[in-house]
Amino acid sequence: MKRLAALFLALTITLGSVPACAEWAEGAFSMVNTAAFSERNGQRTALDLERQSAEATIDIQTGDRLGLTIGGTNIVLYPVSGGLAGLTWNPQGVSLLHEEDIKALNHPLTPGEVPAWGADMAWPGLGVARLVLFPLGADAYVGFLISHPQDRKVVRQMEFRRVPGPRDRPD
Repeated sequence: MKRLAALFLALTITLGSVPACAEWAEGAFSMVNTAAFSERNGQRTALDLERQSAEATIDIQTGDRLGLTIGGTNIVLYPVSGGLAGLTWNPQGVSLLHEEDIKALNHPLTPGEVPAWGADMAWPGLGVARLVLFPLGADAYVGFLISHPQDRKVVRQMEFRRVPGPRDRPD
């Protein structure tokens, strides 16, 4: 009985140290823009959305990096220190998800346990843009693409939902 209890304790300790990113979804996703705004001189204006979806592939890479492929373009996103707790954004006056929404959709994790990935990159037509991605529960992701074309800031919210079909199907 003591050996069984010791084995159970050792197994519990080992499982508790498994990296959180191993739990997040990989594979084919449908990506759609779900909110967007432009800000100039402190004034925000909602942008019309293209409701067309795009195919995306997400995979967890070595070093807890996230690989994102959209339209044949491969993007490597790096872990954000502190996860969701390391990010701040101001969704006031627009229809972006709030931090509270993200927390609720990733319950029971704390903001520091919800991973986030990001990268700065050259984005066609937008110049240098920042892309940040974090999970929306176990089977979806949400991302923000933040750019500064001309004299304004543009923020686009993107949601990545699993492509319908059986889980863990081969490519």
